[in-house]
Amino acid sequence: MVDGKGKTESKGPAQVELGEIICVPDSASMQATLTVRYTVTLVKTPGFEENIFSTHVYINDVDVGGGTSESTDATRADQVVVTYVWTGSVACGATYKIKAKALVTGPFYSDEVDKECGAC
Repeated sequence: MVDGKGKTESKGPAQVELGEIICVPDSASMQATLTVRYTVTLVKTPGFEENIFSTHVYINDVDVGGGTSESTDATRADQVVVTYVWTGSVACGATYKIKAKALVTGPFYSDEVDKECGAC
């Protein structure tokens, strides 16, 4: 459920948000390098330790694997924020539907965003 501000309402300990999405076409390979950054905010529950078991990026509803942890912010006592980055190759000249998922106590999804990769 979207709250109208581009963020998905989360019912549970995690929220997933898409960040920077970059597509760089390469005319030599006729492919584009797609980079997706996304953030998982994990709310700490007193007396219970939550963990991010895995994350996944979906392109056109296909699971293309998880990103690599880029940074972790654990400065607040009530939450941990982890930023991930996923990079892969896609065809040039197409628009892709992109979303991210984190598995914590269950699946938590980001909003889906369309990203156009220009012609090579």
